[in-house]
Amino acid sequence: IFPYFFQGSLINPLNSLLRGVGRVNKGDLDVEVPIKVNDEIGFLSNSFNKMVESIREARKSLEDYAENLEHKVQERTK
Repeated sequence: IFPYFFQGSLINPLNSLLRGVGRVNKGDLDVEVPIKVNDEIGFLSNSFNKMVESIREARKSLEDYAENLEHKVQERTK
């Protein structure tokens, strides 16, 4: 019984989190790790998801800033 318990409550959630980390390391920010239980691993997964969302938002802000900056430079150059 214990191997099945550990498989479902520990190993699978950790593997899911590790796959998410691997995808982010490859540049994929469209990752969301599923949270099945609100235990310590669920907390880590939730924190990971929030971190990825924060990175996505920061990247979007930087891209918007870069586009607006280029437009402002062109206007001032005229």
